[in-house]
Amino acid sequence: MPLIGSFRTISLRLWFCCAQLLTIIPNLIGTFLLGLKISHAPGFKIEPGTLIVANHQSKFDPFLISYHVGFRNWLPLIPIRYPVTHEYMSGGILSIFISLLGGYNIGETPLKRLKGLARTRELLKSKYSVVIFPEGKINYTADDIDTFKRGVEMLFTYNYPVVFVRLEGLNRPLQFPFWSKKQNRSISYSSFYGEDVSANEKVSLMLQFYSHKK
Repeated sequence: MPLIGSFRTISLRLWFCCAQLLTIIPNLIGTFLLGLKISHAPGFKIEPGTLIVANHQSKFDPFLISYHVGFRNWLPLIPIRYPVTHEYMSGGILSIFISLLGGYNIGETPLKRLKGLARTRELLKSKYSVVIFPEGKINYTADDIDTFKRGVEMLFTYNYPVVFVRLEGLNRPLQFPFWSKKQNRSISYSSFYGEDVSANEKVSLMLQFYSHKK
């Protein structure tokens, strides 16, 4: 049985790796059309099993975030996993597509969300990196720091390695052609904070990072 379990795990990892690598071209095109500006903290890195915390502004966010970590960080990052709201995972072609790319249902009820949180913890322990959006949904207005704090406090209790990502300008109406209006659209990556940084320090660093606007 352990052998079967290991084979299944390896197969899933290979599948997610291949599926996520296939998004490189769409991400490259999307980045150009959106005119995205990308910035990384000095010496930016990702390690396997990193919790990636990001504000949520568009349906493109998960793929843009994983793409723009940089080539040298792809190996420790991919395959990445994404907890997704029940609304998008409740059936149909979209849910299948999201699942094939590494998404999983975070749950509809409080009990199911608790199970989704436990699954996220298990994935991080298994050295999958996971992108989470603490707001729980796309935020079309402004960032909510209090919601952010509540959304990550339980995961921070276990003090996983963490990176913060701040998206700006992607929650504004996207008009075609994208380049017809000059809009400041950007993705910023914080430093990597490992297990040597306490959970309380990570909360403080997170609040500082998201309070800063360009």
